[in-house]
Amino acid sequence: MLSMYSRRTTDVPLVAMLALLLVSLLSACGSAPPQRPVAETTGERLLREARAAHAADRYQQALLRYTDATEHYRSLDDNRQLALALVSRAEILLLFGESEGAMRTLGELGDALQRFDNPPGLEARRLLLEARLKASMSDGSEAARKAVATLLDREDAIGEAARILDCREQLRLGDGSCVSTLQPASRLGKARVLRLRAEAQLNETNIEEALRFNQEALQLYREAHYRPGIASSLQERADILSQSGEAGDRSTARDLLVRALDIRIWLRDRVHAARVTDRLASMEPEGGWQALTTQLERERPRWLAIEGMLDILR
Repeated sequence: MLSMYSRRTTDVPLVAMLALLLVSLLSACGSAPPQRPVAETTGERLLREARAAHAADRYQQALLRYTDATEHYRSLDDNRQLALALVSRAEILLLFGESEGAMRTLGELGDALQRFDNPPGLEARRLLLEARLKASMSDGSEAARKAVATLLDREDAIGEAARILDCREQLRLGDGSCVSTLQPASRLGKARVLRLRAEAQLNETNIEEALRFNQEALQLYREAHYRPGIASSLQERADILSQSGEAGDRSTARDLLVRALDIRIWLRDRVHAARVTDRLASMEPEGGWQALTTQLERERPRWLAIEGMLDILR
């Protein structure tokens, strides 16, 4: 009897230990995974917020986040992620006509790409942006075509954009024969080609055809909710109507430009907004800038609440 009691009492600690071990194992299975480094999650958050703003046409917000991301990854000497942030930052700067900022950013991008074995697609994006930058300069068509030459045979979105840019520069040099050969797959690519067709028709003074192609491009941009394309198409439509010589077209052209300016200001696109206001001022028969400023302040008082917009209106 005593021996039986002794065996049971010595078994109690063993049972307790096994139970404790089981509880520990179950707790371990349900525990949270180890926390990731704050620096890693911060960089991902900045890029995620930048891309979301970019997709929503909130370009200034996206630009700020991409800039924050570049500083973040530069401080970590993470050149791969730095390059991803820089290439997107350069795209927005070029979209906004900020040539000097784009040039500096592309220089930084080139330096970053030399520090690691970068994917070919990233280098191709850099070349395309370099070509766009050259095309934005006076007499830059030949340089842009040379910069984009190695991308023309690509069967992807970069190749499509390269062929459209190359054709646009040919058109500016006086040869529009390439326009009919372009067959883009994307909706925005199709809209861009329609704008080129409108430009080619305008060069031949075929006003009705130019307006038709412009309207088709405008419709595609509206379906895609792509504000920069809508604004550009409205501005180009105003230019077409200005060449028509019809009496009522001046008023229609002015309305188109004011609508384009609404979009440019919503985008906080100062460079292109300034160009539109220059165009509007040139259409004023008397008073020039003073008359235009008075009119726009009356028609669009909400613009006055936007920081820096009075500078555009001078």
